[in-house]
Amino acid sequence: MFDLSFYLRYRPVEYDFYQFIRLAECVYAEINGPNPGFAPSDQPLEDEFIRFSQVSELCFRTQSVHEVKVESEQPKQLHLLVSAFGLYGANGVLPPFYTELIQQRARQGDSALKSFLDAVNSRTLSFLLAAWNRNRYPFIHERRQRLAQNSSFRGEDLIAGFAGAHSHLIENEPILNQISNFFCGYFSHQRKTLVGLNAILTKVIGVRVQTTQFYAQYYSLSKSERNQLGKKSVCLGQDCVLGAEIMDGNRSVLITTEPLDYQVFESLQPDAILYQRVFNVCLQYLGIGYDVSLQPILKAKEVPPLNLTNKRVTNPIRLGYNSWLKNKTHASDAANVVFMLAN
Repeated sequence: MFDLSFYLRYRPVEYDFYQFIRLAECVYAEINGPNPGFAPSDQPLEDEFIRFSQVSELCFRTQSVHEVKVESEQPKQLHLLVSAFGLYGANGVLPPFYTELIQQRARQGDSALKSFLDAVNSRTLSFLLAAWNRNRYPFIHERRQRLAQNSSFRGEDLIAGFAGAHSHLIENEPILNQISNFFCGYFSHQRKTLVGLNAILTKVIGVRVQTTQFYAQYYSLSKSERNQLGKKSVCLGQDCVLGAEIMDGNRSVLITTEPLDYQVFESLQPDAILYQRVFNVCLQYLGIGYDVSLQPILKAKEVPPLNLTNKRVTNPIRLGYNSWLKNKTHASDAANVVFMLAN
């Protein structure tokens, strides 16, 4: 079993500096609860979950993270030795003389200068990490979810605006805000693609989906559009239609799922939560100019038997939704249910 805390403590050189801090904060929040953890301010250094020290050497190292310690006085605080960004050392901004002076005093048992510079360096790195994290919205969103922060976040509004999210849909179902933010690249494209729609719906439903364009279906004509001999719609080849329906597939799309368990299949029934979520996602992604049909496929072994008794119905029957006449095991998956996505 992979133990993240073990690797962070005993094999820190395998991680980049920013990656190490991000993972260490995850471990800290998991062990000590949803505390802010890393929030640089004027608070004492002992209150932060990690403290930085510089490696007092003049040799150039390939890793930015050198070693991790846990002192007995502060068992909940990590003591991280870094070889980058410091005031002294090989990559420090101060002349090498200060590093040599620190080494000389260390041999004499005097660590006052090193402790002072480490305190300044620790606070400087804290603000550096805060600045690095400020405009990286994926990391901010991840951190807010981990720390259970429910306050407003400026980046969410920016991403939602870039993705073209509809405010009324987000108000009805807040999870759509997370979906539009996660797939912001797909939602922001002016030309919508099947690849984007398949990726979004695969994430929403939890199974792979396949989208078919130009799915022909019948549309009813109003009485004013029907043929009336001697009055209207009588010109053959132009506007004359015999009947009350026409077949058109220019603006229709069919979404077909992989074979589902009955629980997921039931959640895709009209008026169910997942059905409404799929409808809202399609409405936000495609707009109002398309008619979208959903074809959830039920596994053959999951098809419920039709069993009527004198007392009650063992399986709630909805004709055309979840009922099949055969009681024997189906040889193939049930793919004869198609719903038109609508409110």
